[in-house]
Amino acid sequence: MNRLLLQGKRLLADWLDRPLRGGVIVGRRYRIDELLGIGSYGLTYRCTDLLRGRPAALKQAKPSKGAAARELLRREAGMLERLDHPAIPRALALLEERGQLFLASELAAGVTLEDWIFEQGRTFSEAEALRLVRSLAEIVGHVHKSGYVHLDVRIPNVLAKLSSSEFGAPNSAARAGFASGDSLSLIDFGLARRIGEPPLALASADEHDRRRAPAEPASDLHDLGELLLFLLYSSYEPAPGAPERGWEEELELTPQARRLLRRLLGSDGPPLSGVPELLEELDRMLAAR
Repeated sequence: MNRLLLQGKRLLADWLDRPLRGGVIVGRRYRIDELLGIGSYGLTYRCTDLLRGRPAALKQAKPSKGAAARELLRREAGMLERLDHPAIPRALALLEERGQLFLASELAAGVTLEDWIFEQGRTFSEAEALRLVRSLAEIVGHVHKSGYVHLDVRIPNVLAKLSSSEFGAPNSAARAGFASGDSLSLIDFGLARRIGEPPLALASADEHDRRRAPAEPASDLHDLGELLLFLLYSSYEPAPGAPERGWEEELELTPQARRLLRRLLGSDGPPLSGVPELLEELDRMLAAR
């Protein structure tokens, strides 16, 4: 009986959370073009802002999550209004239509690091990875100065835009790394909280650990360490038949990079005090190259 009840709930959720079709207009202004992704509490679309004649993002509170999804979307809208930074999409409007809540925001340019690595096959040297993380750390530092923590700094939530015209070209995967003129954007503040804020009461026991993570800068620093590992692994090629080992054994890194990773991940050494110390460490390492 419990299994049947669970299956019934899943079927109902799938029906409630059906994405809107392309061409649907929300708020008499935003025309749905395509679905970008579905998260735990929201559906995100690429759309066209008919008033301004330019692309925009539209996030819909997941209908099956009810009041919890609506509350999270309202919180996200409030945060985006306060986080005035060119690398963070600006909130445009909070809309309610046909009983559904939507958040319209600027559409960040570029491609996610996830797609950059896994679809375009881009790779990063140690120096390129450190340079990218430094650019991202500056954005995260602004979030912290504004009194918030992101709590979801992962490769699907970071977009990269190349400075050269080759971006988006058929052979664009040939270029590797991250150049000084390239830029990043940080998106999806659905999990973000004020520094020191306890986990939201709506977080249930089966929620991902990220929703229950401490709302402290250290949580974002740990995420930056994991993201740095993803970048460094992009150029790792295991020998045929080699057993899986830990990153300390698999990656060939300088002692300075190895020590920084240990501190970010909390495996060894004193933890970093915050983004300012991280930037100092990265500047020191990059200047020595």
